[in-house]
Amino acid sequence: MASILSNWALEDRGFRTSPIKLLRALRRTTVSLTLGTDFNDALLILICSVWLGSLGLSPLPINFTSYDSPISSLLTRLRNSSYIPSTSWGYTAGAVYEEPPIFGSLTFGGYDAERIQASGISLPFWADQSRDLLVGLQSITYDTLGSAPLMTNGIYAFIDSMVAPMWLPLEVCQAFERAFGLVWNETSELYILNTTTHANLRAQNPSFSLTLGSGTSGGNTTAITLPYAAFDLNMTVGYTTEPYFPLK
Repeated sequence: MASILSNWALEDRGFRTSPIKLLRALRRTTVSLTLGTDFNDALLILICSVWLGSLGLSPLPINFTSYDSPISSLLTRLRNSSYIPSTSWGYTAGAVYEEPPIFGSLTFGGYDAERIQASGISLPFWADQSRDLLVGLQSITYDTLGSAPLMTNGIYAFIDSMVAPMWLPLEVCQAFERAFGLVWNETSELYILNTTTHANLRAQNPSFSLTLGSGTSGGNTTAITLPYAAFDLNMTVGYTTEPYFPLK
């Protein structure tokens, strides 16, 4: 796992989606992979309301002002400096709810073969570079006896590791509401769980199966099954922590 240390020169580029303000950080980034290498004018993005940093993994350069001065990606710089063999990468989110915890893994220039299961499929990158990790989410079911599928009409879904909730069509969210007693909280814009609902979900402990493919139906598919523990998250505001279900 790489650690990223930066001397940040923050430059406001006018990117605003109130109340969040995005700042471009340009200066020197130190990548500690037992390499101790520095890259000048590396690009980071900060979401200043929560000080959340984003490390982009696209090999493509970024342009802010013109096409004449692109900023090379971190992976391109590592490859051009011969630290990695290619601009490919491998990422797994891990499963911290397991005992013992399974931690996430990020590999530059390849992937961790121990994390690959034989049941996987290969999917092409999407043509739109801003939504290149687009997959076909064909169905969602859960393992309670006699339960109806939560989703049967497939959609294209963008995989974004910075976002916890699943963003799904309204009718799918309503199917989750009926199945598990979820109630939408307009103030927080989350499915906050009260004590009873949270206890019921933990007692039921459903496993959710998501069928993925290159399209919204048919073709080669793979099913990813996750226990309720993967969705048993907490939202913390100040000194208050509340459980919620990551769905929007």
